[in-house]
Amino acid sequence: MRKLRLHTFYRLSVWLPLALPAVVIIFMNLTQWRPGGTRGEILQFIGYSGIIGGVPYLALAIWAMFWIGGRPEREIRRRAIMTPILMMAICSPYVVIMGVHADFTYAMRVFLFLASMIGIMGFFYVALVFVLRRLMFGPIDVGPGGQMPSIISPR
Repeated sequence: MRKLRLHTFYRLSVWLPLALPAVVIIFMNLTQWRPGGTRGEILQFIGYSGIIGGVPYLALAIWAMFWIGGRPEREIRRRAIMTPILMMAICSPYVVIMGVHADFTYAMRVFLFLASMIGIMGFFYVALVFVLRRLMFGPIDVGPGGQMPSIISPR
């Protein structure tokens, strides 16, 4: 059996924010399972995240797959942390268009809702990818002197 390469893992993980909601939606529709309470709300939140953010995220995912290339893991992880913020910027034109056709306060409420949803789900997926990476490939290589390299600062 071939071992999964680190860059292949990151390329595949780019699709997690589209794959997980799709699996949840398909599973719930095929089985007609509708859990109540918190479990149902979480599953609905995951499903709607794919419906609402799926199209804008698709463009970002395609770009990220090619961008990952042979880049060092440190750079990939740094970009992964910034992705939810980038996703908020990508969804902003939708709110501007809505603000032109609806009233401004409604558009701002929608923007705040979308931004919070993107932030919650975006950082959830980033954390999930980092946990999966740790489980599949072990700890990240430490830098010189036994110091863990910062994934936020470029140096």
